[in-house]
Amino acid sequence: MRVLFGRAQQVFLWSIIVSSIVLLAPAGATAQSIPAELVSYPELILHNGKILTVDDAFSSRQAVAIRDSRFLKVGTNQEVLNLRGPATQVIDLQGRTVVPGFIDTHGHGHFVSPRGAGLVSGGSLTCESVDSCLEEVQAGVAKAQPGEWVRFGGVRNDVLINQMDRWDFDKVSPNNPIWIATACCTSLLNTAAWEQVKERLVELEGAYKDAESGEANGHIRGQANGVLDHEFSRWPERWWEDPTLEEQRERLRNLNTHGVTMNGGRTTGLGVSVLNELRRRGELTVRVRPIIEFAMLNPQAEAYLKRVGNLTGVGDDWFKIPGMTVSAPDGQTNEGGSMSTVVPRRMLDQEGGVPWDMFGEDRYLAGENKWALSRQDLDWKGPGTEYETIILANHYGWSIAGMHTQGDIGAKMVLEAFEEANQERSLQGRHFGFDHGMIREDEDLQRAARLDVSNSFHSGYVFGPGNRGQIYMFGEELHRNFSPVKSAVLFNVKPGLELEGALDSDRVGALVAIQRFVTRTDEQGRVWGARQAISREEGLRMATIWNAGYTGDEDLVGSIEVGKLADMVVLDGDYMTVPEDKISDLHVDLTFVGGKIVYDRLKE
Repeated sequence: MRVLFGRAQQVFLWSIIVSSIVLLAPAGATAQSIPAELVSYPELILHNGKILTVDDAFSSRQAVAIRDSRFLKVGTNQEVLNLRGPATQVIDLQGRTVVPGFIDTHGHGHFVSPRGAGLVSGGSLTCESVDSCLEEVQAGVAKAQPGEWVRFGGVRNDVLINQMDRWDFDKVSPNNPIWIATACCTSLLNTAAWEQVKERLVELEGAYKDAESGEANGHIRGQANGVLDHEFSRWPERWWEDPTLEEQRERLRNLNTHGVTMNGGRTTGLGVSVLNELRRRGELTVRVRPIIEFAMLNPQAEAYLKRVGNLTGVGDDWFKIPGMTVSAPDGQTNEGGSMSTVVPRRMLDQEGGVPWDMFGEDRYLAGENKWALSRQDLDWKGPGTEYETIILANHYGWSIAGMHTQGDIGAKMVLEAFEEANQERSLQGRHFGFDHGMIREDEDLQRAARLDVSNSFHSGYVFGPGNRGQIYMFGEELHRNFSPVKSAVLFNVKPGLELEGALDSDRVGALVAIQRFVTRTDEQGRVWGARQAISREEGLRMATIWNAGYTGDEDLVGSIEVGKLADMVVLDGDYMTVPEDKISDLHVDLTFVGGKIVYDRLKE
């Protein structure tokens, strides 16, 4: 069919063609005719450095340009400097290394969400004896007004756990309710506290009883402890003002000094609200990924899931909810509390340590290299348990992450729950994850990879200054399945790196953790599990792009690539050539979040 154009149509068609030619002309040919408002130069250029992009090829470049908080160009000095505009800030790196901003997947200690929020703090108890413990509690209660709740820390203290009960504390505090945190999922109350909460807690069967009288002795665990944590905590008055907000700002500023640009971790409703308030005010200096605890040890988990609805992925570049969390199936390996096929050669009580399993069960079958089926195993799986909460969370659309899981039996229990959930709704691409990675068999890692489940690893248990108890109990077994990071890499789990603990050092926390897994060397120079050593490239991936994948942010941050948010760290030396045992000697000179400097070592 032949189409005829009139004079007007021909003029219109030629105007389109001419306009297209002008738009496609070289920039230099039309620069004089383009209004200044339409020209957008990069705000920042870093050049003359070693830019480790941590992309798929682990490329190294010389320079990078940032515009509108994102990487505009990554390339040679000349390629990037050609983009410079009249107002572009230019930084000469003088050969220093630039890496993507460090990310923490398990940084719950850096969120303002303490247990017992809003209560009078009596401090942390040492309790070397029953008498000294009572003296410490009496001094703490003296800070409070009559009738005020007083909360103490006394985590994993043998005197508190095995030698004391609620009646002991009535001697020094008959009127003030006392709440002592004895582990992550257990507490000890005095009578004044117990009387206020007993109607709510007794029905949950989480109260231990005195062997002779049959009365509740003040020790509580499980869902009863979860209800106490969340329902009886009081938020600080006017929490949206200082000092609560300033405390959170200070914690984030400290992360910036370590080069941390994104922090994820489980937190309470208070933590979520404080972080969101700072986001609203534009005062966050770290991107935050709070994993909410609302269903953790919650006997009404399904009712909460129905009422709240799925918030996984809700937020923006600065604040986003990666999912929710549940309680761990096992305890700490370095205290003999994890569930594992690796049996300790001796328990801590032989050395005067803490001979306590946080769930109150004798776990090992005599003479057999496996766990007994204890009450805790049954408690974790079944109606109203954390196992069921995982299934329900997936059903209602939530992702699960931030779980403490240390032993390989504990890992198998979690993976079994994940597999059951996966049968109803696929976990692929949903960013489920569990943490610590202390003892993992190859089959655990392979199952995780098949399910597309992340596993992050904590370097401190084997290689940190607190590894004494672990070495005492397990000895040479530490060489076998403890922190098997290399195996995780080989099975394509893309393991994450947990920074908590390492950030307590004067050194850069991410570099401390990387060095530990690269050298497999502890603070005393002893090597544990050398066959599980990783390369420094893999270590950097753990702290950046693989950690970004844990929270579902791998397309946003974690590598220095065009289009991604300009989160990066300038180190004072060459990460790729410094000796492996000197990686943690490097310092952070500059930390950028979205192309803005949030930490400058020279100005501190």
